[in-house]
Amino acid sequence: MSDRVVEFTFPVHYHSRVLDRRVQKRMTLSSRDTALVLHHVSNMGYPGPLDWHRDSPHADVLSRFGYVPRMRKIIDQRIVPLVEAARAAGLQIMHVIDGW
Repeated sequence: MSDRVVEFTFPVHYHSRVLDRRVQKRMTLSSRDTALVLHHVSNMGYPGPLDWHRDSPHADVLSRFGYVPRMRKIIDQRIVPLVEAARAAGLQIMHVIDGW
């Protein structure tokens, strides 16, 4: 982590249980007291694509993972840039997995 402190403001959308409705507001955080927590971000399909055709010897298993190409696209287009920005800002990054 960097000794440099970065503040960032972004829009937040959440469901308020008290108001029982969706709330939108802006929130300002500092890199000193903020962490990016990645929960269940998979590494399936990395470093290359899986063999998805029907006559693959593992087609019965792979057919259960039809979501992997979409998941890989989301990771590449959304999560990777987010992690890069978090690192540049000096945020702590945590990868958490549960339920094994």
